[in-house]
Amino acid sequence: MGVLPFSTVVRAIRRRADRSRRWEAGKSCPRPLATACRVLASRQSNEASNLALERTAGSHPLAAAAQRGVMRSGEMTDCFTIESVHGGSKVEFTGTVARGLDGYDGCEYLVRLGGGGVEASETVYDIQPHRWADMFEDLAKHWKGWEGEKAYESLEYQLKISCAVDRTGHVHLRVSLRGDMAGSNWRAEDTLYLEAGQLDYLAARARAYFG
Repeated sequence: MGVLPFSTVVRAIRRRADRSRRWEAGKSCPRPLATACRVLASRQSNEASNLALERTAGSHPLAAAAQRGVMRSGEMTDCFTIESVHGGSKVEFTGTVARGLDGYDGCEYLVRLGGGGVEASETVYDIQPHRWADMFEDLAKHWKGWEGEKAYESLEYQLKISCAVDRTGHVHLRVSLRGDMAGSNWRAEDTLYLEAGQLDYLAARARAYFG
């Protein structure tokens, strides 16, 4: 067996010493470099995913919010707005709706209709307001369409919403408001047009508002 050159032996000893130092440093480090790199890569991947969602959502910020799960189960809000994709019409519900209402326990909320040439508002007295959230969840469940018209009214008929769907998949919401003061006989109506892809988000928003 031949004798190794002295320089080769010295390099082998140095390499072994270097590996030993790196191993000892890895034991004492609370987060090894490889782990830190994996964490950084994961964060960058999440940021890239969020950016992609915003881009694919287009100019509608509500779509991006829905993709990110902004509306969580059980979350409450004091405002609920439905905006038409055509014509600029919208209906807005404001006022705090109490939770835990049952039977004939009543509540009030303000409904404003406007944006598309019709401007009207009325304070609506209602019971079991969660029915409106049930309505939007039913629309989202049957987003592919349904036969005829679905109609819903508040307790004293101040608010009525009729829902129909056309052959192209657009949902038509016919919103009717009427005055409730003695001697008042006014009525205001407008139609909002929705895309089927909006229904899940609107159902979550309605549940957060109406309970």
